[in-house]
Amino acid sequence: MRRTDWLRFAGGVVLGIALLAALAAGALCRFGSLRNVSLFLNGHNYVVEPVRIDVGSGTVGEKRTARIHIHNFGFKSIRVVGVTFSCSCASAEPLPLVINPRENREFGFVVSLRGGDGNVDQIATLLFDDDGKMRPVPIQITGKCVDAQEKARDSETKG
Repeated sequence: MRRTDWLRFAGGVVLGIALLAALAAGALCRFGSLRNVSLFLNGHNYVVEPVRIDVGSGTVGEKRTARIHIHNFGFKSIRVVGVTFSCSCASAEPLPLVINPRENREFGFVVSLRGGDGNVDQIATLLFDDDGKMRPVPIQITGKCVDAQEKARDSETKG
């Protein structure tokens, strides 16, 4: 190969890399992460993050708030029409929740800490109306129940 052919080839490679970098940067700005880009390319129009939440430790009966983010990457609105819990110790914000195209919304749960063995392990299942099909998205909520004396000892050692 001649020198000019090598220069054209190298210029094409550099241009190709620059184009791919620009596309990747645009996708990251639009979707937030490569995982979200991959999900969108595989047919998922929305993402719920995080799907595992630790509400920390507290005394029995103490209420904790867990928040999630719902990202709608699609070109039509999505609706959260219901939520079910694996116990009666949790509640959610009022529904239905409508998330417009390319919009991000925050959604909250309130969990009352209870657990026979001291561990809180609940499942909240969001129900999405996706063109008449109900799509469940489970969210795992964990935490720890401690007695008041143990919590006081922990705060004394930290303070």
